[in-house]
Amino acid sequence: MRILRSDVGGDCVLWFTGVVAARDALLTFMVGGEKFDEAKKVLDNMGKNIIHCGPVGTGQVCHCNTKSNVLQNRYSD
Repeated sequence: MRILRSDVGGDCVLWFTGVVAARDALLTFMVGGEKFDEAKKVLDNMGKNIIHCGPVGTGQVCHCNTKSNVLQNRYSD
């Protein structure tokens, strides 16, 4: 069994916004897992930034880290 785990970014707060972003290939995917090259062919249709972060689970870690940095910068003085 091959498993890929991906977190998606691109300010998809509203469902409709996410659909439009996917249609226009504006999403960012942070992917963890094997066989990334096979999945990238599909993800390229929905996103402009597809990043392979390592083994399964690392995409989620990368996404959490990114969100943490965004919030820290937003709310710091």
